[in-house]
Amino acid sequence: MSKSKLIECMKTYLFNYHVGKRTDTIASKMLAWYWERKLAKMSEGEIMDRYYELTTKGSEMDLCLKD
Repeated sequence: MSKSKLIECMKTYLFNYHVGKRTDTIASKMLAWYWERKLAKMSEGEIMDRYYELTTKGSEMDLCLKD
């Protein structure tokens, strides 16, 4: 369990983005299993980086380097 509720919300967003809400087929169950394990092993920083890459349509460094 992560320290922050915000991180949990980010994990849920990433899971739903990659897997979706339907897990009725074998392929979607395998994908859900993979992403559950992957998100459980990721650090909070990695989760935040992936979340912001998806939501800002770029990386954090792109935001820092804009003039």
